[in-house]
Amino acid sequence: MQIVWPGVWRTTSRVSSVASMNVMPGDRVLALNARGERGERIAITGVVQGRDFPVVWICQPEEWDAAQAEKRQPEGVPWPAEDISPLEDAHC
Repeated sequence: MQIVWPGVWRTTSRVSSVASMNVMPGDRVLALNARGERGERIAITGVVQGRDFPVVWICQPEEWDAAQAEKRQPEGVPWPAEDISPLEDAHC
């Protein structure tokens, strides 16, 4: 286990399987939060190496739509890749 944020621990058992996750920019994904809830987000990147573990940069669907309309990059946050689940047929 490794500490991610104060009070939040993450197991490292799934790290090797995350690298093969097929998430592309624009894909709708489910992001698991610390309370165990899943929320729908849009992937800004595929899986990339973060400082300590693989991440996927994600944003709210509204931010994705606004960025597309304004022809700019969406603003988002890095999310642990092991807590991202791709939705089938989910490209925006």
